[in-house]
Amino acid sequence: MATLKDLLGTDDTGIFTGSLGMENWEFGDGEASCTFEATPAKHSRLGILHGGVVSSVLDTVMAVAAYTQIEKKMRITTLNFNVVFFKGIREGAVKCSGKLVRRSRRYLYLEAEAMTMDEEKLIAKSTATFLVSDPEWNPSE
Repeated sequence: MATLKDLLGTDDTGIFTGSLGMENWEFGDGEASCTFEATPAKHSRLGILHGGVVSSVLDTVMAVAAYTQIEKKMRITTLNFNVVFFKGIREGAVKCSGKLVRRSRRYLYLEAEAMTMDEEKLIAKSTATFLVSDPEWNPSE
C-alpha cells in the first residue's frame, strides 16, 4: 500500500493541516479519504466543530486525490473552493472522502464530503478546482 510519502514525497501535508490530526489515509485512482477526531480543541465559539477545520480537511483530501492523477514532478494549487455545511457536531470521528470529477490538461475538478463515522450523517460537501503547474512555478510570485 502506498503512503503519503510515496505520493507527495513527504509524510507531512503541511504545518497547518498537519496539526488537524488527519490519519487513516487511503488514496488511489483519483480518490482519497482520511479520518480525524472532532475534539473541543477544534471547536468554534459555538461549541461545535469549526467550519475552518472541516474546510481545511476537505481541501486537503481533494488535493491528495488530485495528486494521484498528475505526474510526480508536477504541483497543484487550489484555485476555487466551495463548501456547504449541513450539520454541526461536537465530538466524534469524521471521515472525509474526495474524488476527481473531471480533468483537463491544466485543471482538475474535484468534490468531497465529510461524514460522521458513527451515524454516517453528512456534515459538509465541497467542490474545488485545482491548477496543475510546473514544479518551477511559484504561486507566491
